Amino acid sequence: MDMLERAGAAELLGVAGFALYALAYVWISIGRVTGDSPLFYALNGLAALAVLASLTMDFNLGSVMIQIFYLAVSLAGLWSRLRQRRGRPTAAAPAAPSYLSPP
Repeated sequence: MDMLERAGAAELLGVAGFALYALAYVWISIGRVTGDSPLFYALNGLAALAVLASLTMDFNLGSVMIQIFYLAVSLAGLWSRLRQRRGRPTAAAPAAPSYLSPP
C-alpha cells in the first residue's frame, strides 16, 4: 500500500505545512523574498496553520505552542508590512547605539 494512500488528512496537512516552511526558508535563502516581504509572512502563517491543524489529530503541547507562536509572529509581520505598503506609519525601530555606527 502506498504511503500517501495510508496517510490521513491530518498527516497530509502536516506535510503541507512542512513544505510551506521549507519553501519560505529556501526562498529567503536564495533571495527570492526578503524578510520584509508580506509573502514571507504569509507562507509562514499558512505553514503554521497547516501544522497546527494536523496537531488536532495527534496532539503535542510543545508543537502546538511553537505553531501558535509562529502564527502570531507571522500575522503581526504581515499586518505591519501591509500597513507600510498602504503608507500608514508603523512603530519605528529604535536607533542603533552610536558605537555601532560607522565612523
